[in-house]
Amino acid sequence: MAVPKKNRSLIKRRERRAGIFAKRIKEKNLINNICVCKKTNKIKLSHTKVV
Repeated sequence: MAVPKKNRSLIKRRERRAGIFAKRIKEKNLINNICVCKKTNKIKLSHTKVV
């Protein structure tokens, strides 16, 4: 994955923000098939409900 250093942190930040957003959605229980990795805050789609 050849990503310029400048963009790498940007992408990471975007993923983190997306993860926080996904967590908020999950708390409202709108989407059940979303799993947010706690360590990296990335979004994974899981078909089982992960609480």
